[in-house]
Amino acid sequence: MHCCNSPKCNIEPEANAFKGIAIQCYTCDSRITGLEGCMLFDESSPHVYKAGSSSREESCATIIGLTGRDSVTGTIYPDFAIRTFIPKCVNQNWGTVSYGGATFSGRIECCTSYLCNKEITTSKPDDGFELRPRTLRTEPSERGTAGDYPEMGAAP
Repeated sequence: MHCCNSPKCNIEPEANAFKGIAIQCYTCDSRITGLEGCMLFDESSPHVYKAGSSSREESCATIIGLTGRDSVTGTIYPDFAIRTFIPKCVNQNWGTVSYGGATFSGRIECCTSYLCNKEITTSKPDDGFELRPRTLRTEPSERGTAGDYPEMGAAP
């Protein structure tokens, strides 16, 4: 797997310099940055990244979690969105889903084409859930570091 941590490192033509990049996906985590840019997809957000993976088992994914309570700690958490890579990704429809050791109400949608995980949630399932593609811009903005992200095993 090829990872990098600098602006524009995973976009054309730089990405072609690294042989074996199998897929590129958008990545962001609203648990860290708030919903702006990640839930309602905004490619120009400084918290949305383009990343590449050499693993042929990985797919791009959009994970949407609804407001809930951690059953172990009792902590209430807000709606969240995560766009990431998932190895051997399996779609999980609205309901109780699991990701990174956490179980929550939400959905996981997997896709396997270049930068495909950019759908936006226009409403929650009770409101007649709908997905629409939306692209705002193609140039990446300043990026964070790996230290900006909590352990994936943490509850959302």
